[in-house]
Amino acid sequence: MGAGPQHAALQVYPEAGTVEGLASMLVALLKETMWADRVHILQVLLRLLPDMSSDLHGQLQGLLIHLLNLDQPPSLQDQTQKNFVMLALQLLLACSLESQDVVLELMSYFLYSPVHCRPELKKLLHGLGLQDPEGFLFEEMMTWAQDTSLDSKAALRTRCCQKLEDMIQQLQLRPRAPRLAQFWASSFPALSISGDFPVQVEVNRGCVA
Repeated sequence: MGAGPQHAALQVYPEAGTVEGLASMLVALLKETMWADRVHILQVLLRLLPDMSSDLHGQLQGLLIHLLNLDQPPSLQDQTQKNFVMLALQLLLACSLESQDVVLELMSYFLYSPVHCRPELKKLLHGLGLQDPEGFLFEEMMTWAQDTSLDSKAALRTRCCQKLEDMIQQLQLRPRAPRLAQFWASSFPALSISGDFPVQVEVNRGCVA
């Protein structure tokens, strides 16, 4: 009996014989494919993620951040691109709950997205541990986008980064930080702000313009 197609495929792509090898191939393919194919790849990676190495988690996280911040980022107005964005954000959450990049992607897409898409993004923000039953933090975030010059996701991401940096500095430098900054810290444990003031903050401080 001849070898089956699966055996033949493993001979051509022996690295696909392990979870790590297959996931590594799929991550590499993400750079080259169209949005529809990327959606299928992310669906597979979401299932493989628990068995992937931390190094590959880091590679995937960096690539997803890159794809979400292209000069023309994927739009939530297009259903295929929206599917990619939502899957990418889920994967970022699964890779790390303590990365400022993840927080910034969720915040900037929340402000960049059409109103009807925001409930889904709110759910993902709650997945980061956001505790805001009255919606105060979302109201505050909306004020960040009132400047009419903030008409791109890149500009909104930079504004979100600036606002978070300002609040983190207030919490670090002032024994009695403004109430809003304290409220953000207590409501958003993903920012890794803990302890008595002055606090320790464990975040990636890079802002993508």
